[in-house]
Amino acid sequence: MCPEAVTPSSKSHSARRYYTILVVDDDPVVRQVIRQTLIKEGYKTLEAKSGKEAFEACADYENPIDLMVTDVIMPGMNGRQLVYLLKNMRPRMKCLFMSGHAESEIASRGLLHYEDEFIEKTAVSHQLISKVEAILNQSK
Repeated sequence: MCPEAVTPSSKSHSARRYYTILVVDDDPVVRQVIRQTLIKEGYKTLEAKSGKEAFEACADYENPIDLMVTDVIMPGMNGRQLVYLLKNMRPRMKCLFMSGHAESEIASRGLLHYEDEFIEKTAVSHQLISKVEAILNQSK
């Protein structure tokens, strides 16, 4: 759950170092790949393997968390429940949902709404970064 600070390697990364992203996924391999992709691009990251750990990270981390990238389907607490739980604690934190399941399947189960940002876990790193940048650049 410790933040990982990275010195940006280029001027285009300089603004990214001010963003902190919480990565929540019960699969350690997926979590690691996403974190490494974000770190490589100059973002600070926190990680959690469950909704409970994500809640604790949000409570313990004193600085803003700009974005949470969370799996939709996890044991114990799904991504939708986690967003509702954190809404009052981190009202400005944005969310990007991800899943290995098809977006239509997730939506049909009521776990994803039409206005939610979503990416499939099979997305390649440049797609993830493009989506993260688009979300972070939306007006607050």
